[in-house]
Amino acid sequence: MTENEQSVRLCFQLKEPDLDTGSVMSDPEQEPIVPDGWTIELLLQSENDPSLVVETSDLWQSDRSTSKILARHLNQPSQILQNELERASKLYPRLKDELDQSKPTEIKLSNSEATEFLQKYADNLRQAGFGLILPDWWGEPPKQLGARLVVGDTDDEFETTGSGLGIEQLCGLDWEIVVGDDTLSEDELQELSSFKRSLVHFQGKWVPVQDDEVKSAMDLLDREQERTLEEALQADTEINEDKVSLPVVEKRLEGSFKKLFEQDYETWVEKIDTPSEFDGELRSYQKTGLGWISYLENNGFGGCLADDMGLGKTIQVLARLVQERSADPMVGPTLVVCPLSVVYNWKSEANKFTPDLTVHIHHGQGRMSGDDLTSAIEHHNIIITTYGTARSDIDQLQDVQFHRIVLDEAQKIKNTSAGRTRAIRSLSAHHRLALTGTPIENRLSELWSIMEFCNPGLLGSEKQFRNAFSKPIEERGDIEKMNQLRQLIRPFVLRREKTDESIIDDLPEKSEKKEYCGLTEEQATLYKAVADEIFDQIEQARDIERRGKILKLIGNLKSICNHPRQYLNDDQRIRDRSGKLTVLDDLVKKISDYDEKGLIFTQYTQMAELLLEHLRAQGYRVFYLYGDTPKEEREEMIDEFEDANGSCFFLLSLHAGGTGINLTPANYVIHYDRWWNPAVEKQATDRAYRIGQNNNVQVYKLICRGTIEESIDQIIESKRDLAEQVLADSDEWVTELSDEELRELVSLSADSIV
Repeated sequence: MTENEQSVRLCFQLKEPDLDTGSVMSDPEQEPIVPDGWTIELLLQSENDPSLVVETSDLWQSDRSTSKILARHLNQPSQILQNELERASKLYPRLKDELDQSKPTEIKLSNSEATEFLQKYADNLRQAGFGLILPDWWGEPPKQLGARLVVGDTDDEFETTGSGLGIEQLCGLDWEIVVGDDTLSEDELQELSSFKRSLVHFQGKWVPVQDDEVKSAMDLLDREQERTLEEALQADTEINEDKVSLPVVEKRLEGSFKKLFEQDYETWVEKIDTPSEFDGELRSYQKTGLGWISYLENNGFGGCLADDMGLGKTIQVLARLVQERSADPMVGPTLVVCPLSVVYNWKSEANKFTPDLTVHIHHGQGRMSGDDLTSAIEHHNIIITTYGTARSDIDQLQDVQFHRIVLDEAQKIKNTSAGRTRAIRSLSAHHRLALTGTPIENRLSELWSIMEFCNPGLLGSEKQFRNAFSKPIEERGDIEKMNQLRQLIRPFVLRREKTDESIIDDLPEKSEKKEYCGLTEEQATLYKAVADEIFDQIEQARDIERRGKILKLIGNLKSICNHPRQYLNDDQRIRDRSGKLTVLDDLVKKISDYDEKGLIFTQYTQMAELLLEHLRAQGYRVFYLYGDTPKEEREEMIDEFEDANGSCFFLLSLHAGGTGINLTPANYVIHYDRWWNPAVEKQATDRAYRIGQNNNVQVYKLICRGTIEESIDQIIESKRDLAEQVLADSDEWVTELSDEELRELVSLSADSIV
């Protein structure tokens, strides 16, 4: 076949039966019209100009009678047609039957055969390169029998109950059977079931209908019409165990539910003025936050206040505690569970803004137990404890009925199987509130864990959630599933960012800069030797052993990039051995010359101690906070840093100083080494970039060029939009790379040396 001949193909044109009436449903007394007169007309079609077609009857009669236009390009059009028919018959068996008997020009089909052609063969033929001309009504998607879920208020609207039932609230649930935008009555369904045809003419369109679909539709209409809100919200998702065999084409929310789940929170949340018992003045967005908390709790829902770091989540909760007491002075105690680093911050904020509330700290070796603890809880408004203490004392705490449980830094329960998480969920309270600036650090399972605390059952079991949402969203980027999930959680997560000028317009600017550092010759030599040695071992190892060696390699290379002494653990000099340290020295000097204050983060205690020794030896004033710093000393250092005159620095381990503390006197932030998780780094940076910061904040991220640090930084940048869902909170994800990918990741480039 010549090049021109290759531009011609066989085309199938499906023609529907001729009908004198527009709709079989327009007159209930009329006999249904369900003729079999379907036809596939066979054509020869130009691929370059699909509008140019020739009927096969012309080609079979004689080559000389072929269309003059096509004849200019085809030497033997009938032979081309024969070849195309034989090729198509391998995909469409019905055509093979026609070829065995004659030179086909058309194929007459029954109703069921036309349905089979549309649903089973048409796409296969199109993908194989054949032309298809189908009726307009067979579009994307074709009209078909489907279900519409309608969720509405019962007679007692939940927003007026005052106490609410949360997701156990009863609501109206109705199923409607639809074809496209048209709703079918039960009588029309009965008619459909009597047709016994797979293609039925309805409202001027042909609709594919299967017997089992009509039966499923009838069953849906007979279902119980009152369900809990939880069941209604899940009905169109894979969480629902009461499977719906028809495709759910729409979920329509009405009344209060439409407002709550489809409209922006501003439309259903009323700002609440600063309570008179609150010793301070709430910002506008904080008044909205107070209204949001009040609305959810008044209706029995839990919520996740996910405001950006520094927007005052603690203050909004404290305002709620005094505001609710204006209506009921006998409100029970609120349990606050938080990291140790912020226990005394909570106490300090409560004393400052809500001095009439009594506070009890349940922590430490001398903490109360038994009847003493029970009495203390009963006689205090706020009980503050840590995640570790809550787990240790769970047998006592789970017997208490708290008025409210507040989880601060709620991402601490992101590990769904951890004992700490299970203990927290076993606590009893009328209201549950989670506070976090990062509701998703790495994976959607973390969101499930937080929402399971706030509104148990809303997102199904962990396994159901994983199959319904995590896998399709994280692995395939399924937009439909993402939208379903967003609607489910929309009212229960309030997320506002301080960079949004509609939220706060008086926060200074923050700029970030990557400082690329070279390696010294000592670092480069060590880096290459360690990489070569351990990589040889990795190639020989399998499974757990391989993963262990990869993590060892990563840790060693990161240590070498920081400073040879961190890797070698020797007692030689610190200065002039690390290119990264040289860059840090320049930055520290500049900050000191400006008489400013700075934060320096590292994830390694050993490196922090080296930096502490090095910087203090040069005369800089440096505070040092790490995980084991006693709480009294921690508070003293923070106060000294805030009150200090002149330049000084706060050296912090990333996790000890990454959450819960306010260090706004600093307007420089240096990440000496990278945690490889944007959310964690942002949390640390926000110790300085938060309300109370009056100066522009400059953030520096130190990266050794040509090393594993630069390679992984590039990976993070390429996936930043999904970083919170797919990048792990450690180095574990690197262990899944192939040997070739790993070697490329850790290889040392020629420009890495200073």
